[in-house]
Amino acid sequence: MRKNKICIIDHGVGNNKSVKSIINHIGYQCTISNDIKVLDDAELLILPGVGSFDAGIKSLHDLNLFEFLKSKSEDGNTIILGICLGMQLLFDSSEEGKLDGLGIIAGSVKKFPENKDYPVPHIGWNKVIDSSGFFESNDIKYYPRFYFVHSYYVDCQDQSNILGVTEYGSKFTSAVKKDKIIGVQFHPEKSHGCGMLLFKKICGMLSD
Repeated sequence: MRKNKICIIDHGVGNNKSVKSIINHIGYQCTISNDIKVLDDAELLILPGVGSFDAGIKSLHDLNLFEFLKSKSEDGNTIILGICLGMQLLFDSSEEGKLDGLGIIAGSVKKFPENKDYPVPHIGWNKVIDSSGFFESNDIKYYPRFYFVHSYYVDCQDQSNILGVTEYGSKFTSAVKKDKIIGVQFHPEKSHGCGMLLFKKICGMLSD
């Protein structure tokens, strides 16, 4: 029996306390840790992230979490949620850095092109156009809206992994899913009602 169903990975570059706060608010308990023994016990691992790609990957290597996460992504028993940079780290590589990503989802991370009408970074509220049905809820009318802060976006190789797209100058992938691996480019912990509904849906995937 797993004691810590939800663990937030503390790798030094994430909004851990904000994520923990919203999860507690919707009625779930969670632990913040970078101890592999603690993380290995979890059914849901949350990988937040802010900052640069290489800094995020280096922190995972320094804490011996890089190979651990790759292994957990393959066991079929663990839900992994990557948030913002945490989503980007799931991919193969990034134009922002030189280090290899986790390679859990096929694709690369690219920088938004310069556009006077669409400043970089992309900051603020935006809609997620959901073609997958993953975000459907009786409590979300029309398109769900989330809070974004990012200069890079993912170029997802396998279209079947795309959960949702967002428009900012052009359409970009803002949410992905491969088996039990989920990534969101936005910050659900800063997205009020829509963020809480998303966390409820993901936490609802946990076993009884």
